[in-house]
Amino acid sequence: MADTQEQSLGEITPVDGDYFRAVDDPGGTPISSNVTGTALKAYLKAYFDTLYFDIATPPKCSVYVTTDFNTTTSLANVTFEDQFYDTDSMWTSVSAARITINTAGTYLITANIAWSSGTAGTYRHAGIYVNNNTDNIVAHMTVPAASSGITTMTISGQYDFAANDYVQLKVQAGETEATLYAYMAALRLA
Repeated sequence: MADTQEQSLGEITPVDGDYFRAVDDPGGTPISSNVTGTALKAYLKAYFDTLYFDIATPPKCSVYVTTDFNTTTSLANVTFEDQFYDTDSMWTSVSAARITINTAGTYLITANIAWSSGTAGTYRHAGIYVNNNTDNIVAHMTVPAASSGITTMTISGQYDFAANDYVQLKVQAGETEATLYAYMAALRLA
């Protein structure tokens, strides 16, 4: 961790309505005049911008594919078309089948997928796998296929990632079946 300096907000007291008196600023310079609520917000923003993390925008990414594709009897990656949002450069169209964790930490990973109706007695499987390793699973589920209507599935789990780990959504079916859409998201929790 870089060298740090402890900073104090000093004493800030209400004076009249939207006015406040700041006894001293984080740099220790006395302030002897009243300040407006707007000036106080700017003062506090400048102070909090010096902190080492930003809880308002944690690393997060959400990707999707809405073009139909076939799921077969072999476990295969879902290749995503685009992103809803990406605050940490976690997805690119070059590696469209993965979300890469650039900032280490604990993440919530969620996926949602829908298949068209299939043959009764077959199955649909989806799993979120780490680093293309089918033994390293965030979450997975297998359900019977619906013989009429759409089979949907949502899976999620928390996982502790190192920087440069990645997750992939993999799917499989008991028969070749049209997949209608798929979404996957990663959100850093801690």
